[in-house]
Amino acid sequence: MGLPDRVPRPLRLIPAAAATLVIADVLSIIDLGAVHAAYGAAAGAVAAAALAGLRGARRARGSRASGRQREPPGWASFEVEVLGEAADATRFLEALKERSSHGSRYVIVTILGGGVRSYLVVLDSPGFPAEVEAEIVKSLATAVGGVRLSKAGLSPSTTLAELLDPSRPAQPSNAPLLASLRTPGDRRTSTTRPISIIGERVDSPTPTQVGLTEEDVRGHVGIFGSTGTGKTTTAAVLACSLTKAGFSVVILDWHGEYTARLNCSHRSVYPVTDPAPADPLALGDDDLSVEVIARALSLTPPQEYMLASIIERFRPRNLRDLYKIIEARQDDSRWDKEVRKALERKVGMLVKGKHAPAFTGSWTNPANGGSIAVVRMDEMRITLARRAYSLFVLASEFVSRSSGTHALDVVFILDEAHNIFNAPEAEFAGTLLAESRKYGMHFVVATQSPASIPNSVLLNTNTKIVHALRSARDRDLVASTLSLPEKLARWVTRLDRGEAILQAPSQPEPIVVRVKLG
Repeated sequence: MGLPDRVPRPLRLIPAAAATLVIADVLSIIDLGAVHAAYGAAAGAVAAAALAGLRGARRARGSRASGRQREPPGWASFEVEVLGEAADATRFLEALKERSSHGSRYVIVTILGGGVRSYLVVLDSPGFPAEVEAEIVKSLATAVGGVRLSKAGLSPSTTLAELLDPSRPAQPSNAPLLASLRTPGDRRTSTTRPISIIGERVDSPTPTQVGLTEEDVRGHVGIFGSTGTGKTTTAAVLACSLTKAGFSVVILDWHGEYTARLNCSHRSVYPVTDPAPADPLALGDDDLSVEVIARALSLTPPQEYMLASIIERFRPRNLRDLYKIIEARQDDSRWDKEVRKALERKVGMLVKGKHAPAFTGSWTNPANGGSIAVVRMDEMRITLARRAYSLFVLASEFVSRSSGTHALDVVFILDEAHNIFNAPEAEFAGTLLAESRKYGMHFVVATQSPASIPNSVLLNTNTKIVHALRSARDRDLVASTLSLPEKLARWVTRLDRGEAILQAPSQPEPIVVRVKLG
């Protein structure tokens, strides 16, 4: 019996697959630079697998005698559709390249012919089970936006001929997924280098510095921790480093704590006494104005309907005009009167009294001027006024960026975000985080109660920094979201002040860090 006869039948396909890949490379059918195994040659990797299979043939015979069969390697496959622009494919690939540098393994095949068809295969690797890695990859695609993954149902025995089958429909993608891949010798891009040193790793024998990359920040950051655990200090450290990296930073400071924590140049913005007005009726979009006002003031459906009717009919120029129209409205029924009075009372809280300067007047954008703008939300004593101002500022920035050009990316640090994005604001919050990234608008969501913010917000923060959480509900939620090992899940309640568990696209395995204080 010859050597091939001693090899199990499924493994006999591997040398043929290696040869197929080499031939395909010569014919330029497949770009082997898309094989993410530290950008090694795909044919070499497959050949190594073939040799490993040959060496394992004898071991397999021994294992059969004991009734144990070797499990096949983990495997998950997706068909990839680029719904947005080429830049979306680029960002998705850069995120995969960053993860591959830490040990994850992927194979990407793009077929051009009457359209674009791309496949992504996630392979098992030490510390990166394919099943878990596949979920992370799906999260990356969601965070990037413009890229859709669907289960492809491929298997290790799928041949190139089957992939090239013309009966398979080509996707109407806007860009090939291989458009922006670089060769193995290229230098890493700026998105993969740390731009913000957070602190030192403490769960390893030798302390090493830990930082966030540009891609980590662009995917939004969540900072969680009970009062007094160090989350404000962490956000302040991040803010100072981001300005050095070329970002504009706006801190919506709920309690007036950041001025004393920032160890770098910054300026304070006082919404009431400066003033710095934010008026949603200046957005130029009636539907969005209604949505933002309704979410900010927690309007009931009847109140929101009446608001929309008034704005559509009378076109008020600002909140003060809106209040006067509501006040003068003639009611057709007792029910209308009750709805109008409630709406009048809520809008009146913004335009009457000491908070009025923050909501009436020409819009002043705190993001202008560069550096760090600390918006002193503590000037307003009423939670409703603070939440309304925060949402008006975010909506105005989003509309401005989505309708024009923006030279400088901005990061909004949302202090005590559970007060801004509570249950009635869930839909608006999720939409804002999901769509803002492509306009250069990014978020750091800081809260003492991650269980109190919408899941859409929690899931859209791809980088998570978790300080000590005293509430079992918060701890269990974060442990589940991060897939923390049992040891780290228990550690969440025992972290010292300034210590945190970090997980990010550039650091997929959660680690414990001690945040630097300056």
